[in-house]
Amino acid sequence: MHKRRRNNGTATAFGATRTLRFLFAAVLFCSAVQSGAISLQLTAGTLTGIAGAGPTYHSSFGTLNGLGQGTPSGSITMIDANFNGNTGALYTGSYGITVVVPNGHTASVAAYITTNFNHLVVFNCVAGAACTSSGNFNLLSTNAGAPTTVWAATPNAGGSSTASFGVSVSNANGALGFAGAENAATIHFVATDNSNAQTATADLVFDTPNSTIQDAVSIAFAQGTTTVNGGAACVVGNSGALGSDANFSLGTVDGLGVSTPTCGGLTAAVATGATSATYATSYKITPGFSGFNPLTTGATIVLTSAGFTNSSALTIKEGSSAAGMTTIPASGATHSFSTLTSKSSIERFLGLTILNNNGGAVARFAGADSALITFTMTVN
Repeated sequence: MHKRRRNNGTATAFGATRTLRFLFAAVLFCSAVQSGAISLQLTAGTLTGIAGAGPTYHSSFGTLNGLGQGTPSGSITMIDANFNGNTGALYTGSYGITVVVPNGHTASVAAYITTNFNHLVVFNCVAGAACTSSGNFNLLSTNAGAPTTVWAATPNAGGSSTASFGVSVSNANGALGFAGAENAATIHFVATDNSNAQTATADLVFDTPNSTIQDAVSIAFAQGTTTVNGGAACVVGNSGALGSDANFSLGTVDGLGVSTPTCGGLTAAVATGATSATYATSYKITPGFSGFNPLTTGATIVLTSAGFTNSSALTIKEGSSAAGMTTIPASGATHSFSTLTSKSSIERFLGLTILNNNGGAVARFAGADSALITFTMTVN
């Protein structure tokens, strides 16, 4: 009986030893799960090409320019052509972030640049913000010790959200101007479990393909500010529509200068016996050019026009003042002006001279007419 009790005691002791080993193994198992509990994955948005489980992803901003002209590559969006104090254009692309942490935990995601672009400047718009507004973009850090917040806090156990990066393209010319192939850049992401400081990382490389920066030109028109003989400047229609002709109308005018136009006014009173009247309006033109290096003479704008249909009675004119307007020729480069300054508004004057004839060698004309003026800009 005593031996059986000792055997039972031995069995009990052996059972206790097995129980301790099982519990110890369970503690090790839990520790292993805890150390690998956070994960970070990027997915494609309008920043295309991002695919797979990482930890390295690839994308591209494509072809860009400092004026924000034209259509950017792929699904990239130009949201501000006068970004950062009118120093360039801001292009943006979105991407998805997925973070997994244990139940009851949240995480934060930050990022910084490890390899920077040579000419493009990278900006960040945090997850959940309205990334269609340039005001929500802030400079992305290049400091590993002070990364930029990309996602402030995930939901419980993690989740998915969308954030955006932007790149600004300088509209500078001359020594600071650049057009050509840009180098690759890398952004490093760090997701941190807010409960235990465990981390997961990923890299996004802009190299498929490398971005290309173009030189670019643009012309914009707007209403002038200077009155002509008391008449306010004509409103310019379609002034902001790329690829569309801008337009304006003086309204009702005549060869004696009796009619009051809708806008603008007579350049001078019509003297007794004078053969014509001239009406004019001020307008503004803004030549834009970027990426030109070197910049020698700047932008030269040449004006040509086939004139009005009834060109024997109506003459289209333009100049730096209402009194100094001259006839716009049908061809050639004799009617021009120049500027070395990009995106700086220049006020000039447009108008027409109307003969007050009633017949004879020059046919009389009364009715509606229009003329098309072509502005051709060359940058050197």
